[in-house]
Amino acid sequence: SMLPYTAHTTGPSEFSIMADRASAVGYSRIYLQEDAGPRMMRLAINRWFFKKTTDGWRISERHSHLVGADSTAKMLRGVLLEND
Repeated sequence: SMLPYTAHTTGPSEFSIMADRASAVGYSRIYLQEDAGPRMMRLAINRWFFKKTTDGWRISERHSHLVGADSTAKMLRGVLLEND
């Protein structure tokens, strides 16, 4: 197991709120502590969707795309078109 030798971080993220729905796009990283020091194992861009419930905001969907992947560029183009 890699635990307890990993750390997960997110952000910065940009949120867009529309009444009882919201979305966000931002980075996530996973680091692994090795003998030579920490190493980034994964760098991704995530697209989150949220829904407001009586108990507060809840995640309804999440899509994670590795930086540099074709699917990442497609997702980011979609985000940019939404915000035009």
